[in-house]
Amino acid sequence: MLAHLNKKIAAGVLTAAAATGVLAPTPDTHSNQGSGFGTVATAQAETKHKFQYISQAQDQGTQWEDCGPATILMALLQNGGDVPASYTKSNQAQAMTDIRGNISGYLQTGQVVDILNQRGVSGKQHLNGDAVKAIDDIKKGKKAIILAQTGVISGEMAKPGFGHYVYVSGYDKDKKTFTVNDPLKNERASYQATEDNIRAIITQPAAGNSQWVYTM
Repeated sequence: MLAHLNKKIAAGVLTAAAATGVLAPTPDTHSNQGSGFGTVATAQAETKHKFQYISQAQDQGTQWEDCGPATILMALLQNGGDVPASYTKSNQAQAMTDIRGNISGYLQTGQVVDILNQRGVSGKQHLNGDAVKAIDDIKKGKKAIILAQTGVISGEMAKPGFGHYVYVSGYDKDKKTFTVNDPLKNERASYQATEDNIRAIITQPAAGNSQWVYTM
């Protein structure tokens, strides 16, 4: 399975314009108005979902390209956004598919922001040299999506060197650690990172990518 995953990841490297921090469009990229947007059932809309770690590898056809939808879904769950009606606690494959809608390939940073905004979660982009300033915001209670690089975080189901999104869901003031949710983690669970770890994740983007953090 690992060899198969490595092949899939290697086939779709993320690239970005250094000046803007926005990922370069992948072939056949479409509008971000997806089939799952705005379809939250009434009963579900009235229910407060609890945050949970989301693995992007759940056998959906785009699973190796779904770090964006996985981190968006985690952000929606934790920040009161409009979660797709297809979401269930035991399986999130269809919810990730509904979040991406008719976008093919990897989500670009601008698309991540647009989808979050459309689903009721707004925030702030931290670009290039200012990206590390997001660390202070996280310490003050903000959550964040980081454009990272596979291999900087250990224990991933991927070869190193490719663009990848991870979600930071909290900061422990006593332990001085950050809760990182990497949707490609072998353990399929969140883990605790030090400030040095977080700084390394932010400041070592994949080749062609800019430093980019979105705080909420």
